[in-house]
Amino acid sequence: MSKKKWVSGLLLLLLAVIFSIGLTFASIELPELLQKTLYDKMPALDGDSHAGESAEYRTELFISHYNIRLIGYICFGLMVALIVAGFFTGKKGLTSTGALLMFLPVFAQFAAVMFFLAGLGMLNVIWLPVLDVSFDAGRLGDIVYLPYNLLRSLFLKAGIDIHYPLVYGLIGLGLLLFVLGTFAWFTARQRQKNMADFWVYRISRHPQYLGWIVWSYGMLLSLNRVRYPKRSWGIAAALPWLLSAVIIIGVALLEERKMKRQLGQKYEAYIRKTPFLFPLPKWFTAVLSAPSRLFFKKKIPERKGEIAVFLAVYTLLFVGLSHVYVRSRRIPKIPDMTNISASASREEKLIEAIRRADNWHARRPHVAALKYIGEPAVDPLIDLLQDPDAGLRDIAAGILGDIGSPRAVDALIKCLSDPNNNVRFSAVNALGKLHAKKAVDPLLRILEEGGSGQTPYVAAVALGRIGSLKAVDPLIALLNAPRWWVRSGIIAALGQLGSEKAVEPLLELLEKEDQDVQVRREIMAAFHKIGSEKALPALRKALEDEDEEVRLYAAEAIKAIHNNRSSQ
Repeated sequence: MSKKKWVSGLLLLLLAVIFSIGLTFASIELPELLQKTLYDKMPALDGDSHAGESAEYRTELFISHYNIRLIGYICFGLMVALIVAGFFTGKKGLTSTGALLMFLPVFAQFAAVMFFLAGLGMLNVIWLPVLDVSFDAGRLGDIVYLPYNLLRSLFLKAGIDIHYPLVYGLIGLGLLLFVLGTFAWFTARQRQKNMADFWVYRISRHPQYLGWIVWSYGMLLSLNRVRYPKRSWGIAAALPWLLSAVIIIGVALLEERKMKRQLGQKYEAYIRKTPFLFPLPKWFTAVLSAPSRLFFKKKIPERKGEIAVFLAVYTLLFVGLSHVYVRSRRIPKIPDMTNISASASREEKLIEAIRRADNWHARRPHVAALKYIGEPAVDPLIDLLQDPDAGLRDIAAGILGDIGSPRAVDALIKCLSDPNNNVRFSAVNALGKLHAKKAVDPLLRILEEGGSGQTPYVAAVALGRIGSLKAVDPLIALLNAPRWWVRSGIIAALGQLGSEKAVEPLLELLEKEDQDVQVRREIMAAFHKIGSEKALPALRKALEDEDEEVRLYAAEAIKAIHNNRSSQ
């Protein structure tokens, strides 16, 4: 090699390294900068979008007002159309664009906001058809975290946390591979070669795609340390990453097909000496190619139909493994415990583990496991409601509400007289989740007595969840409660109950000038649920309210009332 070519190659390598460092920095900083820019520019609701039924209802009004669901479904449909069209036409640019769009919801999770569509969270719109099914659907790709978790736990045993070095290393390595691959490809074109088979192309036949996968995996792992605000929605992002990576691999397989057709034996020879993406042990390569050998009697699928089946099999396999992985992590290993019968049930052992844990963080995995076990855990949890430790009674009441067993109703009603406010709060919340009509009178007494903290508010919300019209008149009588958050809960309950008897009292409450903005918002949402034409003058007036959310809910309420009138 001449000195001139050697210097030129060295300069290209140096430029690639500098460019990769710059892109690494941009990858880490850009999401935060975009979040700060978009947060104040894009419309969003104030507060947690999924804090309760009222918040979820107002979120739906927001989505309806801006036609976000329609936009989301169109975007999702276009994304799928790009992927399918690119696959069948052989135009890898279309499919790669679809894969990039599939990855965008991962970036949405850098928002760290309470409203899931705020700031960068707006990118969740692309994933809305999936989120409409379940906000946990993204966990069906969680198996991709297994290598990271195994490697990190190994280093933690030596007292070393490799999270940030690993994340930055993967992001930087991925970008470096992408840049080196691009430089090598351009160099091949400059040399008028019909195939790049030098430099980084000697360790990977598709270094750009490999670089993208490695970089995006680093970005996914970086979300493990995003600090979400209290109760905010950090939506699971593993499935979008998994699907985008599978699509990129599909693009690489389509490119292989094209190169074999164009170059024949020359490319076949290149295949024999260079790995598909990166070097792997032969036994591992054999395992990965097993589906192709099983179905098509060849190591790598070649036809479009074969590639589609191959990718579908692996996608289903990873989704299935993710389901098993998520289930296995829900049930923690129960520590060895003395003085407990070997014949004790799993739920009894978990409750004993909760008893012996000295802090909430130690208790949390066992609490989550009891929720997952469900009905078999109900009786031991009811017994735990009598425990001298108020913290354990609080935990038991909360889990019983999550499990949703009617057998717990009587025991939870007794907890409404518990001396500890946290226990009463959890019991009230649980009774609302259980739709316990027997609890209506006790919950009304809690509201009438007032009390401290959030318990009266939760009692009002619970009455709305239970849905007994018996509560309408008592709730109306309590609309002038001194604390705005209690009034807000009562209004939400009246809206949930949907009785037109509440319209006049709510109109009178709205006329008072000292109403908190949260109360005005809740009144507009209640009018939307009740759907009474008596509220139209107040709703039209609210269109000039200083608060954007009040105006939004009023507009949606007017629209709903008019639609209801025209349909009759």
